[in-house]
Amino acid sequence: TACLQAVRPASTACKQAVARKIRRFQVNGKWNVATTLHFVGRAHQKKYCPPVAVQLKYEARHPVYRSTEIHLWRKTMTFRQSTVLPLLFPFFLSLAPFQWAFGQSTPAASKTTTPIGASSARGLGEKDIPETKLETATFGGGCFWCVEAVYQRVDGVKKVVSGYTGGHVPNPTYKAVCTGLTGHAEVCQITFDPSVVSFEELLLIFFKTHDPTSLNKQGPDQGTQYRSVVYYEDEAQRLATEKMKTKLMEEKVYRKKIVTEVSPLADFYPAEAYHQNYFASNPGDRYCASVINDKVAKFEKLFKENSKLQKEREAKKNAKNK
Repeated sequence: TACLQAVRPASTACKQAVARKIRRFQVNGKWNVATTLHFVGRAHQKKYCPPVAVQLKYEARHPVYRSTEIHLWRKTMTFRQSTVLPLLFPFFLSLAPFQWAFGQSTPAASKTTTPIGASSARGLGEKDIPETKLETATFGGGCFWCVEAVYQRVDGVKKVVSGYTGGHVPNPTYKAVCTGLTGHAEVCQITFDPSVVSFEELLLIFFKTHDPTSLNKQGPDQGTQYRSVVYYEDEAQRLATEKMKTKLMEEKVYRKKIVTEVSPLADFYPAEAYHQNYFASNPGDRYCASVINDKVAKFEKLFKENSKLQKEREAKKNAKNK
């Protein structure tokens, strides 16, 4: 439920006008905007109601609605900036809960912070490592937030970009992909240094940190966009993937048949900015806490020799002993 609160109540006409504006941003009937709207400050003209200190809060249990959070914030921000008069109380700028109302900060999901063991969501610059040494791998194992969080912790991985591929619609959006009608899969394109970590090692991490026997479903996420898939860039990657699948099935690592799709990489479209580096930027998010944390913990447990975090700890320990 969305609730808008502040100090001084606005007039009934102003409340109704703003309520009509905000109701336009309802998503699949999931938004219920409070009818009591309050604003700080006084307008010079009756038709203007500057919402100086307005807070908007709600809960969303599914990634589809969490993604809409960003659009909702942006649209309401645009509404406020385009219709209100100059703000009357600059001192509110120093208050963190209200900063977004002035356009001084960005939504939580679009902020970028440095994840554990990674230089940034963009990774190391090309100046640090020659282009010729880097290779890319593209994996889809359910929600790309999960895949990204795992591979950002792999030693030798320089950059992880969440995006879409495998569909028939150019430049897809997250909302379009979530309908399942574009044919795209949520994937991560991983740039890595093969002298540090091999493609085969990345493959093993991929198969061990998601369920390759689940068709078009990973945990709470269901739909063809969450299919298990490896998009190969050359014949060597294709052969390595098929060999890995065969080996895992022969060893009966899984009770069911592996349904991971192996397809050539076509056009790759990076996802919206607020999807990049999501887990590191939103550690308190409900989905991150309930789903991604378990995958990251599993990786750290099974692949200590590939973990940036483990190697950093060992390096600090050795330096301390010296």
